[in-house]
Amino acid sequence: MRNLSIRASLTSSLVIVLVLMVVVSASAITSLVTANHHLQTINRKWLIGSQLLGDLKNTISEFRVVEGYRTLAPDQPSETQMEFLADRYGSSVVELLAKCRTLIRTPGMSEDLQTLDDSWKAFLQQRQTWLASPASGDMYKSLGYGSLLQTRYERVQLAASNLIDDAKDAANAEAAVAGQAAQRSVTILTVLSALTALLTIGMIARVDLHITRPLHAITTALTGLAAGQRDIRVPEVHRNDEIGAMATAFEVFRANAVALAEAQEQAEALARHDALTGLPNRRLFSSELEKALLKTGRDGAACAVMLIDLDRFKPVNDLHGHAAGDLVLCEIASRLQGLMKEGTIARLGGDEFAVITPLSADLKTATKTAIEFASRIVKTIGEPVELGSAQILLGASIGISLCPSDGNTADDILRTADLAMYRAKHDGRGTFRFFEDSMDEELRAKAELEAELRLALKGNDITPYYQPLIDLASDRIAGFEALARWNHPRRGLIPPDTFIPLIEHLGLLDQLTASIVRQVVKDARRWSPEIRVAVNISPGQFQNKAFPATLAALLLEEGFPPHRLEIEVTETALVGDLQAAKYTLEALQRLGVRVVLDDFGTGYSSLSHLRELKFDKIKIDRSFIRSMSDNLESQTIVDAILDLARNLGMPTVAEGIETAETMGLLASRGCEYGQGYLFSKAVSAAQADTILAGQSDRAPLRAGG
Repeated sequence: MRNLSIRASLTSSLVIVLVLMVVVSASAITSLVTANHHLQTINRKWLIGSQLLGDLKNTISEFRVVEGYRTLAPDQPSETQMEFLADRYGSSVVELLAKCRTLIRTPGMSEDLQTLDDSWKAFLQQRQTWLASPASGDMYKSLGYGSLLQTRYERVQLAASNLIDDAKDAANAEAAVAGQAAQRSVTILTVLSALTALLTIGMIARVDLHITRPLHAITTALTGLAAGQRDIRVPEVHRNDEIGAMATAFEVFRANAVALAEAQEQAEALARHDALTGLPNRRLFSSELEKALLKTGRDGAACAVMLIDLDRFKPVNDLHGHAAGDLVLCEIASRLQGLMKEGTIARLGGDEFAVITPLSADLKTATKTAIEFASRIVKTIGEPVELGSAQILLGASIGISLCPSDGNTADDILRTADLAMYRAKHDGRGTFRFFEDSMDEELRAKAELEAELRLALKGNDITPYYQPLIDLASDRIAGFEALARWNHPRRGLIPPDTFIPLIEHLGLLDQLTASIVRQVVKDARRWSPEIRVAVNISPGQFQNKAFPATLAALLLEEGFPPHRLEIEVTETALVGDLQAAKYTLEALQRLGVRVVLDDFGTGYSSLSHLRELKFDKIKIDRSFIRSMSDNLESQTIVDAILDLARNLGMPTVAEGIETAETMGLLASRGCEYGQGYLFSKAVSAAQADTILAGQSDRAPLRAGG
């Protein structure tokens, strides 16, 4: 088997083992079948037969006892009863004899059974004779004891006893045969177990010798090769099986190792350049930047690092496809290379490029040179790119970091240039900005504020404050508008226009809205049922079709009546997807929630929007309300809005009421509700409780109330 493959060798060994196991197992199974056969014979024949013979003997004895009782019967009824029992026992004897003949058919026992049958018949004949001439005299003679009848009865009992003994002997013989067969099976199975153990040990030893050890040797050789041992040799190459093939393959692999290393070095070189533009990539750029920093530290030279982000590049891919975008990137790369006299230009990825340009050691001259170079870049990139029949107009936002003043490491320089580039984008794009220390401070402050904001959201530290909504006709509180307030433990009260944009940037606006609404409805449950509360949501949330279902689940969980809640949304929510806005509005109104159009007059709503979207209330922007008393145009606009709302059947709310004069003007023109500092600023929930508790018909709410 030495020349066989490992698979063939193992298969042959397993087949031999299986054949031996099958042969030995078959012998054991045969012995078990034999033992089972004899046991079934004992169970079906001799156990049942012995029971039948015992029943037969007992029935004959009971028959004889009943005969005795019949002789001793004191009267005729008793004697008749005994005769009936005797006949029944006699019939049972006949039935049992028939069953025994059917079950017991061995020659010897058949003869004994015939003897019993003959003896029983002779006994019955003698009994008939005895019954025909009953004995008289003493009791002993009347029972027939000592007579021929008694002698024949004893012969019947002797024949039954002989049959029972024969049945026991036959059962014992069957049991002995079954025991021998079972013992033979145990012996065979023991031999099988020992043989299996020996064969298993033999196969394990063979696998270890011919497979495990050679594989270990090959693994050791592979480890050495991985460690750089190029001249290592592998044993077992002479074998003709899989191990030999593996060793031969390793030899081929080892022979190609040097060529592979060279190819890897070439790949490393390719990996340092951008595959699309051929410019150095981020990896090579970082290396060149490290070299430039070393030079500035050693020679006192200076350089500028510029991060260039293309403006309006994404629409190129969206409108013309990525292939066109690649052509544009190659054109920009070519233009930037044309500007470079010395230094390094790289593509960092996407539409982002970077430049290292040497500068004079004099800061004033270096700054001037950097400004001139950045201006040329902005101008060059801003020139149209011809793409077939189309002209692509791009721009560039550039962040400039000066070395070594803005950083001592490549990471620091790239970070500061990145901050400057984002400032350029923020300031209107198509321009450049130098890094300033304040940018870093702003970034750190923003990051710190973002972290604190996350903690504040988690701890429910952003809470609703409530500004009363006044019914101008009755001068009483009709509801409250909930306004988010963040009372920072160190910074104090942070206005919403500071932290709301951050929350939107972090993608946590939905979480904040849910938290505010949950707190609002818990507070409002303490107030009178006619007091409504209003919550502002963003245009994006209003166009989210899942918002009504989410709100409904929250109100159901808190057990708050939907008709007491108002959702305020600005006019910008109607721009873009009008159908989505209409779906949300109608879904909220079906739920029972009222929807209020906030800051009306400053956004983009048209009359068709108001006709199609049936808002429950319109809030007039505070900019018109505050200037009503001294600006006729504002009064005219407010009058027009009030007339429009009245014709559409929508109640109106005036925001920013600060004087009694303004309140009077609005009330006289039919405005239903008002808000502003004249009545109250936004207050905490506890203060709102106090305001409601102190409200009475004789005490209308005014400033400070």
